[in-house]
Amino acid sequence: MVPPSDLHDNVLLLKAREITRPSLVAGLVGTFTGSTLAVYRGAPLSLYAVTMGFNFTLISASILTAEKVAAACTGQSSPGTFGLGGLFGGGFMSGFHAGKRGVVAGGLAFGMICGASRVAWESTSYEEIARCVN
Repeated sequence: MVPPSDLHDNVLLLKAREITRPSLVAGLVGTFTGSTLAVYRGAPLSLYAVTMGFNFTLISASILTAEKVAAACTGQSSPGTFGLGGLFGGGFMSGFHAGKRGVVAGGLAFGMICGASRVAWESTSYEEIARCVN
């Protein structure tokens, strides 16, 4: 067991936190999205909230885990590592939901979405975002 004073120095624990926290936030977003969708459709609230929360958590955890592994292998986080994370996460979730026939399509779609969103994020400055909001 790691002594409590050494928890802040543990690199693996810090990397796990970088994956866990955003995944849990994505799960909360999925739960609220599922609840809203269930109310809109008149469907069972708990079924939609739980399944969408689980799906959001699982997809974000798989994308972030693959991205962190790719970034550790290359030594830097880049749009390519995010695209690889999206490729893995999208293939995993599409294979989980659609079977073998959905792995390639889901992987390619999520890979392109993740890589393009990282390129857009890096090319946009905080000043431009503040100017658009105000």
